[in-house]
Amino acid sequence: MADYIRVSDWPQLHDTLMIASFAGWNDAADAATTAVRYLSERLSAVPFATIDPEEFYVFTDTRPTTKFNAENKREIEWPANQFSYVSEFNGKNRSLVTLVGVEPDLKWRTFSDAFFEICRRCNVTELVMVGSLLAPVPHTRQVPLSGFSSREDIFQKLKKFNVGNSRYEGPTGIVGVLTSRCPEEKMEFGSIWGAAPSYLSASPNWKVTSGILGALNEGWELGIELEGVQGLGMRFEMQVTEAVNNQEDVASFVRDLEENYDEEDGDEDDEDDDESSLPAERGESRRFGEESGELPSAELIIQELEKHLNLRRKDDNPPQES
Repeated sequence: MADYIRVSDWPQLHDTLMIASFAGWNDAADAATTAVRYLSERLSAVPFATIDPEEFYVFTDTRPTTKFNAENKREIEWPANQFSYVSEFNGKNRSLVTLVGVEPDLKWRTFSDAFFEICRRCNVTELVMVGSLLAPVPHTRQVPLSGFSSREDIFQKLKKFNVGNSRYEGPTGIVGVLTSRCPEEKMEFGSIWGAAPSYLSASPNWKVTSGILGALNEGWELGIELEGVQGLGMRFEMQVTEAVNNQEDVASFVRDLEENYDEEDGDEDDEDDDESSLPAERGESRRFGEESGELPSAELIIQELEKHLNLRRKDDNPPQES
């Protein structure tokens, strides 16, 4: 076993489904990592393994954080890749492993080796990667989802759930690297991506998280209760709408976006798949439970909207040569 794999005890798992997400480039508005963390908490998954960060991160870019613990003592939290397991879920004769991680800065192939070593130890037969991207979509419409599965039965379910497919080509993240290795590992694979409004990166975006979880629940029959997270998604949309309506120029921008979106509704976007040309800001996701209902402040939402509009005005009115 690689020295940088840290395991408390290997669980005895069978026909395992792994669902994984990574903070950073693949996690706009923290929607993907929040979704997998929510899933893990709802199923009471047990942590059992991590990958030591020393080999894989540039700590001046992906910085550790400091906080006070329950004993009021300061401690350091390093970038973490936390694997957790459930022996069986939803009455199925198979196990589940979740991973909430942080996209590594270095040695992606070595990191992939460690990742798949853990998969083999856990008898993972199917890997589903979860991501979120920024896109020109309004917050008032249904969350656009893209994804696929190498299993035909799941692929058909996703199509019925209005999950689109595309032929994206371009820069990729660790999610794409790990997915591409699945055939070599003789492993079924799939992905679910949610599109977050590019003008609003307030985190977490519970509406996008809710959309992602709905697709996972439907496609892979996870059997989790979604009423709580759907309620948080509706509250998030109402809060953003209230903030938008207080600023006429922002409201006008969103109305234009809604009109454009409705005109193009139903058309497949061949450029959006599992990666975005507008990567999310790097940073670790926080812990969010259904009970906390933590939402971004209205002040933060307005600041982000106005910042986006100011940048847009500069693009529309470039400085003139004297």
